[in-house]
Order: sequence, then C-alpha cells, then structure tokens
Amino acid sequence: MTPAEYRSSKFLQGHSYERIWLSNDELFSAGLSDKEELSKEGQRQIDDAMTALVPYLPNSPIVVEGYATQGSSSERFIRAQERAVAVQI
Repeated sequence: MTPAEYRSSKFLQGHSYERIWLSNDELFSAGLSDKEELSKEGQRQIDDAMTALVPYLPNSPIVVEGYATQGSSSERFIRAQERAVAVQI
C-alpha cells in the first residue's frame, strides 16, 4: 500500500488527525548486518516533527507508523515494523 492509498483508506476516514510524513531516505542510514539505523539527521527531523505535535499533548495519542515498499509482503511488514520501533525509541 502506498502512502497515498493509506491516506485515502477507510481506516482514516472520519477521524481528525495531524499527519507528518518523513521520508526513509532522510531518516535512516545503513547499519550493521544490513539493518537500517536512525541517522542523526533523521533524529533531528523527528524532533522537529514532534515540536509540531506538542499542542496536541497530552490529550491526543501519537501513533508512529512505518512503511516499506520493497521486498515480499513479509519483508515489507518486518522492515516497516523495525522503522516504526526505531523512531519510537
């Protein structure tokens, strides 16, 4: 599913939200064992994005989602999950 398909999905319809999209090319760099690592620039971008969300705290949840578009469906799922966890930490 592409970001555009996700944004137009039934899952998001009818919900009020603030959404910030950050590109994986800018957030991650290659790490050991072919694992992606959050880059310093990526951490800076996340910090900047969180600044925009501060007015919604503490009464609104923040959801961190990862996505991937390359590989098999199981590879995309695993990579998306790893990206989301790296950003949450």
